[in-house]
Amino acid sequence: MSNFWRRIFQKRSRTIRREPQQPRRQHLYLELLEDRTLPSGTMADAPLSAIARPVSAVEGQGVSNVQVATFTDADPNGQAGDYTATIQWGDGDTSAGSISAGTGDFVVTASKPHPYAEEGSYTVSISIHDVGGATTDVTTFAAGAVSTLAAPVGLDSPQGLAIDGSGNLYVANLGNNSIRNNSITKITPAG
Repeated sequence: MSNFWRRIFQKRSRTIRREPQQPRRQHLYLELLEDRTLPSGTMADAPLSAIARPVSAVEGQGVSNVQVATFTDADPNGQAGDYTATIQWGDGDTSAGSISAGTGDFVVTASKPHPYAEEGSYTVSISIHDVGGATTDVTTFAAGAVSTLAAPVGLDSPQGLAIDGSGNLYVANLGNNSIRNNSITKITPAG
């Protein structure tokens, strides 16, 4: 207790002697008024923590509704609608992700607007935002494999297919005005 309050308290409290000569104290009620100003500062939203998932892709084929990341929010009250995600596919394509609640985490799924034009590895960047201002960025890779439907070596513009009774596959190549003969194995319904 500060000296100021001790002096006030001592001035207002007195001992009253009564018949049996017992000291008695008088009750003093103090009202303390205090100016409570809080220091200014910035409140930060609870952080997000994400894990990227690898994406499998095939050259020339669409990438649709694939899981690209999972994440958690330190805020236990977070709902799927509180978040947005943006995916940069590594070849110039960008799309919005879809957020859904998982088991103890949130799942980001997305579809790529256009197929990968070439096989190879692409860096896929996922940016997840919370309505409270928290953001996390993660990176994964899309492994663009060679399509099994890709033109065989030597064909630069295949246009037509034909199969003869012996099981030979003929491919018309308009790029060099030729027809290529490829043998295939016959498969019958009986095996």
